[in-house]
Amino acid sequence: REYTKREHLDDYKCEKCSGLGCCQRRASVVRPPNVLVVDIDRRQDASSHGKINRRVKFGQRLDFSPFCTDVDAPPGSGGYSLYGVVVHKDFGHSTTYGHYIAYVKNAANRWYLCDDCDIQEVSWSRVQEDHAYILMYAADVVRPPEMLPK
Repeated sequence: REYTKREHLDDYKCEKCSGLGCCQRRASVVRPPNVLVVDIDRRQDASSHGKINRRVKFGQRLDFSPFCTDVDAPPGSGGYSLYGVVVHKDFGHSTTYGHYIAYVKNAANRWYLCDDCDIQEVSWSRVQEDHAYILMYAADVVRPPEMLPK
């Protein structure tokens, strides 16, 4: 929600008329993607090689519609299902050294831990307990790409 909140600008200069004044701006997504990849920046406010190891809460469902402005979107097109989680297992809280593992969900809604050649079924609570680095969501309503005008 921080990314899409309104921001008040006091010293705005209009590019068209060069007039000065106040305005508000807000970022939004015009057309939600079919696959949404969320990168959790674990280096923020840390040293150049340090890593933030706080747990981030995430759900198996995500409603992205509050952040979209697509008026032509079909009903329910803002819903997403989590299907993959990437985790960086660090050595000494470092972003430089470590090992990546992934959790993936199959079509039967079972979660699996993929650690090199070792693949084992795990519970949803096990997935939530780890420190996610990347979250991968699939749209409930898949939309074909728009054709660009020639």
